[in-house]
Amino acid sequence: MGCRIEHMQRSLLLFENSIKSEHSKKMYRYYLDKFKDFTKIKDYDGLVGLDTDTIQMLLENYVIYLKGRGLKAKSIRNYLNGTELFLDMNKIIYYKRILHKLIPEDTREGNDKSYTTADIQKLLEASHSKREKAIVLFFASTGARPNVINDPVLRLKHLYPMPDGCKGVLMYENSKFMVLCMIPKR
Repeated sequence: MGCRIEHMQRSLLLFENSIKSEHSKKMYRYYLDKFKDFTKIKDYDGLVGLDTDTIQMLLENYVIYLKGRGLKAKSIRNYLNGTELFLDMNKIIYYKRILHKLIPEDTREGNDKSYTTADIQKLLEASHSKREKAIVLFFASTGARPNVINDPVLRLKHLYPMPDGCKGVLMYENSKFMVLCMIPKR
């Protein structure tokens, strides 16, 4: 570990070691880099060396900039997640509550209703392959979020025998809460 610290800034090493998922690490690093580019600070240790007032001003300016680009509240929060974790892991004080007050109110454009059977039928009709149809039916029957397929990658090893000839699919493998979905035998 000693030689790795020489090649990687300690502040970044702390940040990356706090993230369990490789996908999350990649996304958080991407958004942290976006913030670093916005601030025009050369390296990560340079961010750590700033005083609280400067960090707060940079964060507030960043949120105002993101709002000005027309980003929604959820997108702005995504942009902040990596930077906030970086600052937290490096014990940098900033005022999260004040910062989040600058984020616009969450406005939902959808009607917050589940897909109807007719909606699912339209999706199936628009699907061009058995694979696409299988994915539509998988999500329709489980209610899982799209990321369940790739974080970690869903594989055949996640299938488990169940009573009455059914199969279960283990989703969210590393979670405390494992969800089993029944797939009836054909």
